[in-house]
Amino acid sequence: MKIFSHKIVVSVLLSSILVISSGCSVITDKSDENVEKASAILDTWRGTNNEVLEEANALLSKALLLNPKSVSARIEMGRYHIMSHHLKEAENVLKEAEKIDPNDANVYVLLGHLYYLQKRYDEGLNVLEKAEEIGTDNPWLYMNKADILSAQFKDEEALLLREKAINHPKITVKLKRNVTGDLADYYWLKKDDLKKAEKYYNMQVNTDPKYYAAYSGRANFYACTTHDFVKAKKDINKALDILKKSREREAVANRFSIVKRFSNRGRMVDLHRDKGSIYWLEWQKQYENNDPKAKRTYKLAKKYTFNHAIHFVSDTCLNKKSWRDFANVAGKAFAEGVDFNPNDLARFYHVTGKYDKVKELSKHYDIKERFKKESIGTQEDYFKDQCYFYARNCDKIKEDMQ
Repeated sequence: MKIFSHKIVVSVLLSSILVISSGCSVITDKSDENVEKASAILDTWRGTNNEVLEEANALLSKALLLNPKSVSARIEMGRYHIMSHHLKEAENVLKEAEKIDPNDANVYVLLGHLYYLQKRYDEGLNVLEKAEEIGTDNPWLYMNKADILSAQFKDEEALLLREKAINHPKITVKLKRNVTGDLADYYWLKKDDLKKAEKYYNMQVNTDPKYYAAYSGRANFYACTTHDFVKAKKDINKALDILKKSREREAVANRFSIVKRFSNRGRMVDLHRDKGSIYWLEWQKQYENNDPKAKRTYKLAKKYTFNHAIHFVSDTCLNKKSWRDFANVAGKAFAEGVDFNPNDLARFYHVTGKYDKVKELSKHYDIKERFKKESIGTQEDYFKDQCYFYARNCDKIKEDMQ
């Protein structure tokens, strides 16, 4: 009788263990399911459709409630925080993931990207090397390392890594979209290989036709290089249309949200400036060719931007020849009676060392004092002061001055 009773107890205990084990498995599976959904949602983020971020956040919060030790949930939560510009929170959650599993290479792949955003380049390379040592088939490893090397002006090394990323069998739409944009910029701005640049701009648009920045990038390329203003305006209008629809969706989402921290207003302003720059570049060509359409184009360009036309053309074109050519034509037109902001011209003459022209402008117009000076502190201070207006980094200004 005792033996039989003992068997019943053992049987009940085993059944209980199986039920608990089964329950834990179901909870873990549900957590993983939420992580997978959140990851897919984050992959659709294009920098504008911000309503998807909160949807992903809700799923990841549930996943962590169900499974507090989930490393994959923390990695995706790190992505969410990076996309939301919460870099400190992203670092905290990734460090938690590292403590749970110090051998998960994907933690270090994302940490590498985070450190790149924080300009902690050496730390970024260290964690990416750690990911390589552990072993991973994550193609973002190459992209994140390439970003750091580009920031350190090691463009050739970065190019090899981006080519590895674009040829990786596990490349995602988002990664392909990012890497094609980088390759397009590289071949345009660094190599002046317009054929390859156009190939990658086209590839970026075809990879993600709903990504507004792909169209604006290609629009700027057409306007600044091939001077195909029909294509340029078609692309910039497409970018504006995508962003407008995104803002409308965001407005609906925010109507029911307490936190309204995302806005595409700044991006819309940038696109309108780009559109203005395209009109200015079209005016330049028409003015040089004595085309009567130049007057109409000039009026359209002024509606988008006037006081800093040269500044915005330089920001749109990025390469020294385009903005110098435009600024010189603007200076000639100004001398011939076409209305331009004299301070915009003074800034251009100042950065290119034409101090006699700044002095001449000062005789007739109210020119800012800093443009009248032949130097601003040390040479490094000078580069720092000017690089904001005419390039993405001061190395380009140094190159332009040579």
